[in-house]
Amino acid sequence: MTNKKKGAVALVMVFILLLAMFGFSSQGGAESTSLSRKATRIICHVIFTGFEDMTGYEQTFIVKELNYFVRKLAHFVIYMLIGLCTYYSVGVFLEKVRRKALLTCGLCLVCAAADEIHQLFVPGRDAKISDVLIDLLGAAIGMIILRVLLIISEYIKNERTKVLKGR
Repeated sequence: MTNKKKGAVALVMVFILLLAMFGFSSQGGAESTSLSRKATRIICHVIFTGFEDMTGYEQTFIVKELNYFVRKLAHFVIYMLIGLCTYYSVGVFLEKVRRKALLTCGLCLVCAAADEIHQLFVPGRDAKISDVLIDLLGAAIGMIILRVLLIISEYIKNERTKVLKGR
């Protein structure tokens, strides 16, 4: 697959992830809280041994306490994927690392801010600058992960070429 095709696939992934974010942001406050608490409950079953043996009160308390963290982690992870895919897609058209990073951060910032503004118009939801910052941090970490993977990949490719030429 050519680099342009890979970049196009990454761009499609960005749009799919943004549509998913828009869908989650379109949920009313009660619906969003209910969904995130269900996800938190599933996570609690995985990470806490004996969670199912706890009383209903204990389970509810733990889920309620962890729910905020799970919601913020969801922001971080989805924007980490958006940042990674955006950086890859932008990299097809730009060569300089700094320009790729700035464009990716700019695009992710615009998307995160637009998502928060959108939530102002959804009943029971509000906009938080902290969410935009979490999103931007996630995107930056996604870019860094991809950059490190690309550097490692290039190093391995160069070492393989040296070995093959040395034969």
